[in-house]
Amino acid sequence: MRTAARTMLFGFEGAIKGLLALGIAFTIVTSAPAVLVNITNRGTIDLDTFVPRTAVSSPQSGKLQVEGTASERAAVRHALDDLVYPVDTSGFKVVVTTAENLPENAAGMYIYPENVIYLHEDVVRDPRRQGLSHVLAHEIGHMFDMVYMDESARVEFLKMRSFPPGTSWRSSDADWASRPEEDFAEVFAVLDAPSAGTPVQTDAGRIKNIAQARRLVERFQPGPSRTTKRLQVATMLSLARTAANDMRTEPQMLPVMFILMLVVATVSAVQSMEEMR
Repeated sequence: MRTAARTMLFGFEGAIKGLLALGIAFTIVTSAPAVLVNITNRGTIDLDTFVPRTAVSSPQSGKLQVEGTASERAAVRHALDDLVYPVDTSGFKVVVTTAENLPENAAGMYIYPENVIYLHEDVVRDPRRQGLSHVLAHEIGHMFDMVYMDESARVEFLKMRSFPPGTSWRSSDADWASRPEEDFAEVFAVLDAPSAGTPVQTDAGRIKNIAQARRLVERFQPGPSRTTKRLQVATMLSLARTAANDMRTEPQMLPVMFILMLVVATVSAVQSMEEMR
């Protein structure tokens, strides 16, 4: 009886070790591309890309006014809490709306001086949430531009992003992707919502000097960044969240992961029991 119990105990221990090894391998495989991109672009690893703000800092959405269904309000608040830069939520409102109330093909819109952000309901209902974080940060970038930026900062941004001299900041005649104000909002969104993993969508392309762009934005920030450099925060937190989101949007992944975990646990358990003998 004791021998059987010990065999079962060793088998259970082996299964746990196997699942732990699978988790570590999953972390390495899924994080490696993002790590390489960060090293290539900046020579450093930016934890903001991996760790959601909700895991390491207090929420900032407590006083935010959101108009929409209960699930839409929760999604917007969650997206706001995942952003790096602080927002004075007492001064603006977010309204979840339909396509009829937005410009053609627009995911969101910021209205000044009313200080209202309109978000397309399809973006808010996206179960992956990454799109929502980027779109929300983009519209907050417009708010940041209107409320905090000055002309000297805009000229500096134009030079940094290689726009021709004399380019109009708010040219309504130019295409969306070629407007400096939209490019600034995209750059702001990449800095503010790095965990979304969405690149700059405008014609100016990727940010060549992230440190310079960050310094420009943070010079006008009303408060310190909510970023973290606490290495003890495991990247598994955001990876687990991403995996869960993937499984919600791709149901076929759930049985595949279950079968893989079952196989690994069984093999590890058998090996441990054989070693005991």
